[in-house]
Amino acid sequence: MPLLLPHIARLPGPLVPAPPSVATPLGVLDLRARLGGWTVPPRPGRVDRLPTGALIHHWEHPGAELELLLCPFRPRGDAAVLPAANCWGAVWRIDARAALSGVRLTASFRDVPAGVESEYAGSQGTAAVELWDAETVLHLGGPDAEDLYWRAELGGVPAAWARYFDTVDVGGAGWAGWGVEYLDDNRALRWTLPALEPGDHAFFQTALAWRTRRPDDSEYDERTLWAVQVGYERVLEAAAGMAHPD
Repeated sequence: MPLLLPHIARLPGPLVPAPPSVATPLGVLDLRARLGGWTVPPRPGRVDRLPTGALIHHWEHPGAELELLLCPFRPRGDAAVLPAANCWGAVWRIDARAALSGVRLTASFRDVPAGVESEYAGSQGTAAVELWDAETVLHLGGPDAEDLYWRAELGGVPAAWARYFDTVDVGGAGWAGWGVEYLDDNRALRWTLPALEPGDHAFFQTALAWRTRRPDDSEYDERTLWAVQVGYERVLEAAAGMAHPD
């Protein structure tokens, strides 16, 4: 049975499975995973397409079942002026069949053009990096360790994860064997999640957004950063075709 959006019909296939990635003006974003001792193959066992065009990648393993949804989404608030085609969300769902530790999810750029710069762009509750050149500004983001703690209180990840909060540092990076790392000169993010027990499941999202520079842009324009501060629920709603007034 599908893990993500099981009530939404899949379009007839099959699709040729391809590694999940998103092409942007500043390079290609690859999404990869490692669950305990299992390095998840880049190419999924199956890919399904939803009526909205969203893609769901599926992997099976004796220790876990894993799905990754990729789709454009419409950001909210001031960031809503960004084209949906420039805003992409990725939602992982992990279902543990056995005890899992060392779960790692990575979002990294390759084929970055010459001249692109990058820097740390995180804030409280958000792990993020910014990439830019003379024409384009891009943010990649997801939860930091502190945000994972709050989600453990509210749902979407195992409630037991809340006990790890004492190991989170002030910046939200963590580290007691879990948290977020900034890699490759701030062109990649890698999350190591707390342990999952058999029967546990967890949702995890990351997002990216980019815009074309304009002559009248403010140096404080952070619409792309705001766009990637999105919960997994909103990405799933976009994949299901649910409209939002805001």
